[in-house]
Amino acid sequence: MGITGAERKIQKLLRKLSEIPQDQETLLELGKTYFLNSQFDEAVNCYRAVLDQDPRNISAHYNLAVALLALERAEEAKAAFQRVLEIDPNNKAAQEELSKLISFP
Repeated sequence: MGITGAERKIQKLLRKLSEIPQDQETLLELGKTYFLNSQFDEAVNCYRAVLDQDPRNISAHYNLAVALLALERAEEAKAAFQRVLEIDPNNKAAQEELSKLISFP
C-alpha cells in the first residue's frame, strides 16, 4: 500500500518543524492535518505545543477544545473553550460550543 496524501503532508510538515521547531503556523497546520485524519492525540499535542509558546493563541485553544471533544474529554474541552472566551469574550464559535457542552453535561 502506498503513502497517502495526508501522510505525505504530515511528513512535509514534520520536516519543516525539524528545521524551525517553534513555527506556530506549521504546528497549527500539522494539528489540523492530524485532526482531519482522526489522529486526535497527535493534534492535541500540536495545539499544546503552540500554547506552550503563546498561551493566548485563540486558534490553538479552540482547535485543542475540538480535538479534546473528539477524544470524548468534555471537561478539558470546556476549559479550553472557556480560555478562548477569556481571551476573546465575543468569540461566537466558542460561545456556541461551550453552550452545547453545558447543556449536555
